Amino acid sequence: MTSIKYSFSILFISFLLAGCASKVFEPLYKTVPVIEPLQNISYLSERSVPGPVRSQLVISLFKDTAPTKDDFYNSLEGKISKSLPSVIIGVPEEASKKKDVNAKPTSQQGEIYKTDGYYNEAEQAIEAALLRKGFNVLDRSKFEAKLRDLRDRANSAKTYWYSNYDKLLENKQYDVVKQILSDDFKKGTITQKDYIERIGEIDKLSQVGLPGEKRTEDELVDIAEVIRAAQTGEDQADYLLQINKVAISDAGDRQISLQELPEVKEFMNNNSGLRFGPLPSSLPANIASKWLRVEFNAKLISVQTGSIVWLGSYQLESWAAEPIKIIIDVQRLVDNGEKINRAIRSYNNTLRGVVTEWENVTSNLKETYQLASARKKFEKSTELTTFKINIANKIEALKKRQRDLEIKIQTIKKDTPPELDTQWTYSYIVSEPNIQPNLSIDAASDVMGKQKLLNHRKELIRAVTQKLIKTIETGK
Repeated sequence: MTSIKYSFSILFISFLLAGCASKVFEPLYKTVPVIEPLQNISYLSERSVPGPVRSQLVISLFKDTAPTKDDFYNSLEGKISKSLPSVIIGVPEEASKKKDVNAKPTSQQGEIYKTDGYYNEAEQAIEAALLRKGFNVLDRSKFEAKLRDLRDRANSAKTYWYSNYDKLLENKQYDVVKQILSDDFKKGTITQKDYIERIGEIDKLSQVGLPGEKRTEDELVDIAEVIRAAQTGEDQADYLLQINKVAISDAGDRQISLQELPEVKEFMNNNSGLRFGPLPSSLPANIASKWLRVEFNAKLISVQTGSIVWLGSYQLESWAAEPIKIIIDVQRLVDNGEKINRAIRSYNNTLRGVVTEWENVTSNLKETYQLASARKKFEKSTELTTFKINIANKIEALKKRQRDLEIKIQTIKKDTPPELDTQWTYSYIVSEPNIQPNLSIDAASDVMGKQKLLNHRKELIRAVTQKLIKTIETGK
């Protein structure tokens, strides 16, 4: 570089000396110097910003539970000799279906007596559970008809002498009446034939109930009457399953914590930047849900001995009967895309500005080279001298500026923006949780919502009855 400057200075001085003798500018270059263009100039492409991504967080809350030894007592194991023991189901009095007192009886065909509402649902679930346990479940309607028939016969056989013992018979003091009849026979007040007939009628009454009781009332409400019906005649039962209670109540609002649920943790790991906090920008840490509770209480009685051979009481809440599903729609948006591409655009603009300036300097230098390569005549020697000095200085200045810009371009190319490798960051739009079944809403919604609530209640009853009946161990 020093030798070039030295040669140019000598050339410049020689031109000055020559100019003293002449007023003609002799070219500095025989041919116009060639300037090499810039190499490897490229601009960065903006990054393609991912579009919105929609996904669903689906949570299934379910807790499979079973009765513990504190919930039931069983003394049946190994004590049943029959391969298919028979059982009849008795319902509590409040579950019995009320009949219209003015309705005409249809005993000719055998009335079908069913329980109302959820007891009917429970009875069907219990029947299914008993069948799975190996019981022969007898139709309760047959025993209803049987007991009514026995009472009808008793009513038709009602005789005059009953009126003498109305109070005793109403109180079912049959042994007292038998003793009175025995005393009357010994006194000779009644004949031996009357005594034997009346004792037989008292025995019948002790099995079927007092003649004159209302024909329209349900027969299988009193447990003693149910056992009497199950002990007599061709249709007999080995066991009576007495339902004491099937009740559904409001368990109140529950706060469901999402933070420790495995599916929630996995979802958050797959969605960088998603946090717990207020909607709609974050996942809620807790969700309020209304739950129901169902309770079932029953006992199994040996018809022949009257002994309680099994008893149990169990309750469940909504999420132990069927899964409670929570669905949350989440939209993921890239929130640093504009920032990243703005930095890339800034880099490109800076590089483009320096390159443009280099191109302008180069164009100016080329024009100056053209002037310095052409012969030119002046009027005065001073003009020639000034021209020579100015064109030489201009070429030197333009070349220096060109070199400086080339160095700056190389520096810019090495200093690319870090945003080229910056990871995307995200923001989120989170919907309100959709709870299925949403008991707090379904109960007050349209027909479909009410049906969902009804189905959930049925599932509660099915689950609690089957789980508790399953604890009856017969040893078979």
